[in-house]
Amino acid sequence: MGWLFNFDMTRRKAIIADRTKGYNSKERSTADGNENYFVTKCLKHCYKGGAGAGTLWKVMETKVYDVETDFLVKTDLWIGCDLLQWCNKDKCWGYKDLEETCGPNKVSCPMSYLDMVPEPDNKFAREWRVDVRAYHAGRTPSFKPKVGTYVILREGWSRRGPFLLTSVSPLYGDDGRDCHIPRRALLREVTREELDRAKAEWSNNIKKHTPENMQEEMLSDVDDSAIRFKHDFLFASVEKN
Repeated sequence: MGWLFNFDMTRRKAIIADRTKGYNSKERSTADGNENYFVTKCLKHCYKGGAGAGTLWKVMETKVYDVETDFLVKTDLWIGCDLLQWCNKDKCWGYKDLEETCGPNKVSCPMSYLDMVPEPDNKFAREWRVDVRAYHAGRTPSFKPKVGTYVILREGWSRRGPFLLTSVSPLYGDDGRDCHIPRRALLREVTREELDRAKAEWSNNIKKHTPENMQEEMLSDVDDSAIRFKHDFLFASVEKN
């Protein structure tokens, strides 16, 4: 399923209401030829993300009834994962609907949702649940933040860094502008090897795109702050897609 945008959805509140309102449908079962109708409703939902993009987590319940007898055939519970995105060009919200058997690369789903919904017999769902539990288990930073070090934040935060820590009590970081950082958002410290890699990549960038008569001066200014300009590789190990 690709992205769907609706010009009527000009507020995040509106698209969340639309994606959690539930629905009814009818279709003929291919297994026994009986016609069933489905009643789906949202039992619980929450939004994780920033002002312009995030993830809508949902616990959905689908009840399957026989059309002729109204007999309840079965009840299914499942976890929905709607990726929400604001389109600045069209001034509206859009979504990409997934559920856990798709093995989404978002892992900020509340643990209580996993407790509510039995684990599906599905490889992608099993692996995804392992990642969700690992994400929540690691929410308390395993390192001591220090002023002058670079850190990156967890998936789900609109700005992930890298941030240069300017204060630890309270926790503030600078990624071009100074801002407060919730401690639960910390993922890890940027390593010395990663800083050196960023410096090397930025130096190569200067040599490739800068006139020779300007290179020496610009190369002398390359320091650890190069991680702000060359940092895509930082997230390659924590993002699946």
